[in-house]
Amino acid sequence: MSSREVISAEDARAKSLRLTAKGHETVSKINTFSNERVASAIKSLAPAQQQTISEGLSLYANALLACRETGSDTRPDELTIVKGYIPGMIGRIAELHGGLLRARAQFWPLF
Repeated sequence: MSSREVISAEDARAKSLRLTAKGHETVSKINTFSNERVASAIKSLAPAQQQTISEGLSLYANALLACRETGSDTRPDELTIVKGYIPGMIGRIAELHGGLLRARAQFWPLF
């Protein structure tokens, strides 16, 4: 097992997951592998192409920082949880379930 569940003392419905030593080792191996793949891919490019990647990543990082600093994100201002039935809810749940089954179980495309 690579993770461990810890039940909240305040709320038995809440659990936090923590990586075990094996889980940390697995994550480390994944990170090492991905870093090596990226380095290998970039080394195969010409210096000008490597510079283009560097500039693009810098622009992207700066754009993300600007979004955070200005607060311009796409998250809703507030999340509201309501009790009871909302018209259309069962249909939406069935649609989500069907999409999941179609994708995971390779059901008929019109499912």
